[in-house]
This record gives sequence, C-alpha cells and structure tokens, in this order.
Amino acid sequence: MRSALSVYRGLLRASRDSFKTDTLMLTESRREIRSNFEAARLETNVEVIKTKIGEAEEAAVFIREFVVQGVMNNKGNFEVKLQDQHADKVISQDEEGQCSSTVEKR
Repeated sequence: MRSALSVYRGLLRASRDSFKTDTLMLTESRREIRSNFEAARLETNVEVIKTKIGEAEEAAVFIREFVVQGVMNNKGNFEVKLQDQHADKVISQDEEGQCSSTVEKR
C-alpha cells in the first residue's frame, strides 16, 4: 500500500494535469484534496486509513482517466481534445455503487 503522502501528491498531480487550463477548477480541486486529507490527519484506525488511501487512489485514477476539460471556441462551442488515457474508456457501476473502468476493444 502506498503512503498517504504519496497518494496525496498523486492526487495533486492528477488534478494539475486535468485542470491545467482552468485556474478555478485547479484551485478548488487542490482545496478539496487538502481539506479531505486534513480532516483525516488524526485518524488512528488502520482499517479506516487503508480505506481512505484506497479511495484517494481511486479518485486520482478517475480524475486522470475520466475528467476532460472543454475549451470554448470562437463560435461559442466547447472543444475537447482527448488524450491517449481517455481513448476507448468505458465506466460502469455495479449494484453496490462501485465504479470501474474498462478499455473497449474495437
């Protein structure tokens, strides 16, 4: 299992990469990440810590693979430029509400 600091840094990197052209979203995502980690700073229950680290790792993957920023063009439409990590991804949710991603073969 990765350390909380490692996961925290990974989340910040994912946020920076996904929101690099959107200052407001970058600022707010960093604030939210910090707030969640600060709220759990004094947690001592090992199982709770493991769960929170796992959730943070999933959040970083989700941000990296499924968040795409659109930019408004001069016609007033949004343009989206997909990167390799966004191609052919499918997200699904099971009965318990857990999300997972798969790569669709063409």
